[in-house]
Amino acid sequence: MVELILIPPYNKKVGYKAIVKFMSLNIKNEKAHQMAKELSKMMGVSMTAAVMDAIERRIEAERERKKQKLEKILRTAESASKLPIYDTRTPDEIIGYNDQGHFDKI
Repeated sequence: MVELILIPPYNKKVGYKAIVKFMSLNIKNEKAHQMAKELSKMMGVSMTAAVMDAIERRIEAERERKKQKLEKILRTAESASKLPIYDTRTPDEIIGYNDQGHFDKI
C-alpha cells in the first residue's frame, strides 16, 4: 500500500511538498515465509490475507488472555478484601513511624 501525504507550503514562494510512505512487511525468515505460504494455500487466500488472519486471531487471543488475567486479579482482590482484619494498627504503626514520620527505634 502506498500513502501520499501533501504538506502545504509555509509561504507563497514554496510549493507543496509530497511525502510518499510505503507500507510493507518483508519476511526475512525462511521458516516464517514457508509457514505463511503454506497457510495461504490451505486457506485459499493470498499470503497477506493469511498473515492478517493469523495476526488478528493472535491479537484477539492475547486480549482475551489479558482480560481473564485482570478478572482473576480482581476476583483475588475482592476475596482478600473480605478477609477479617486481625491487626487494627495503622500502616504507620505497623512500620514503626512516629508522629514526625521517623522511626522511633532502629
